[in-house]
Amino acid sequence: MTTNRWAARFALAALVLSAVPALTLSPVGAAPAGPAPAGAAAKSWLSVKGPAAFSPNGDGRHDKARFKVKVKKRANVTLKVVRAGKVVRGPIKLGKRKAGSTVAWSWNGKNRKGKRVADAGSDGRKPYQIKVAARSLKTGKRVVVRHDIAVDTDAGLPAAARLVADSDTVYPQTTVVRDRLKFWVDSGESQNEAGTGTLVIRTVGGRKLREISSDRWARQWYDGPAVVEWNGKREDGSQLDVGGSSPWEGDVTARLRVEDAVGNVAQTPPITIRVSRKRLALKTAKVTIAPQRTEFVPTPRDCGPTSGNGCGESFPCGTVVPSTRAEMPLGLSYRARACPEWSSPSRETGAVARHLIDLPDDAVRGGAAVSVTMRGRATVDLEDDTARLTVAGVSSVSDASPDETTTTVTRAYDIGQDELYGRDGGFGAPTWMIETFGDDSYDVSEFDVTYAYLVPTD
Repeated sequence: MTTNRWAARFALAALVLSAVPALTLSPVGAAPAGPAPAGAAAKSWLSVKGPAAFSPNGDGRHDKARFKVKVKKRANVTLKVVRAGKVVRGPIKLGKRKAGSTVAWSWNGKNRKGKRVADAGSDGRKPYQIKVAARSLKTGKRVVVRHDIAVDTDAGLPAAARLVADSDTVYPQTTVVRDRLKFWVDSGESQNEAGTGTLVIRTVGGRKLREISSDRWARQWYDGPAVVEWNGKREDGSQLDVGGSSPWEGDVTARLRVEDAVGNVAQTPPITIRVSRKRLALKTAKVTIAPQRTEFVPTPRDCGPTSGNGCGESFPCGTVVPSTRAEMPLGLSYRARACPEWSSPSRETGAVARHLIDLPDDAVRGGAAVSVTMRGRATVDLEDDTARLTVAGVSSVSDASPDETTTTVTRAYDIGQDELYGRDGGFGAPTWMIETFGDDSYDVSEFDVTYAYLVPTD
């Protein structure tokens, strides 16, 4: 099995959480954004207040930005919209105002030519400014105040974003576990801003059945595992009842709907999920398999299945190669190897590889019940080298000797944890890891693997 294939199976297991800047919408009446100009005390008789951002895209949500200009002295007032020193709209004459009066003005996001302006301010580019000037009718002195405002018409969901589930069927009638689907979004690119995501479940005919909201979509919808789950039931835990026989069986649609701080809305294309009336039942299997018959790949210790994301320096220098022992024709040798002089001091000389076997064809869920027995011996006779077998976080060290040794590690099935995943992507399949440390080298001849999985039953 190639490293790329392994990485695809375990892509969801290595989280790469990205911090995403959030767009905050200031309430009307908030202090003007941006630095206060010189002579602010003298300008206290002139103020402008309004939102920090709006979305003039014609969808009926925050399409206009409304501002209130207040003067405490009699003055002649004008207004401009500027950006990066250039006038975008105006000057607009608000006329002569009485002392203590307030005048309202709304901007529809268009420039002086009647065209909608480009987005700016929420993506790191300079925002637009509402620049208000007032000349006192008593003294003739001119005062200017400014208010920053962002124009944001995009919900931030990449055009290529697609909702993905870890299975295409959910089994809400199951009692041996709490079956559920996990959802995430595969977009192929980073998102630009944060938003609130809602998983919307509907009948094929369009009737809404369930909404599940989570603000965690904003941080993980393009690079991580699912954070929203659905058990195939209504919010109160009752079974779906959309007509026909009971318990109901049929197709529903699911899609992610996102909305950002200024009301921009986007959604992924719908996917179809099957709600089954069948139950899942536990089934066990046992296999004796040679290491070379498993799917395996040497991997960096404590860095997931690949050496990416800054883990390259901790990739062990050892190698995993076919065993040369005559009694181990399909065995593997986990051999220590000295690291190059230029290597990071944190790199180790030992070897490590992850192993996996596929679930049977009748499996629809994997399970957490896995027991692995490793048979092997030191690569060099008379050496007391050891190897470590790890199964789902439970480890054991085999005391190698000139004679063949056996070590067994078992991860018990825990219904309370519900560690079940769909077969797509390899999750739930039996996995384990072999490691050597220091200058130890060890050969493994075969594995005995006993594991549990789930199959649908009437």
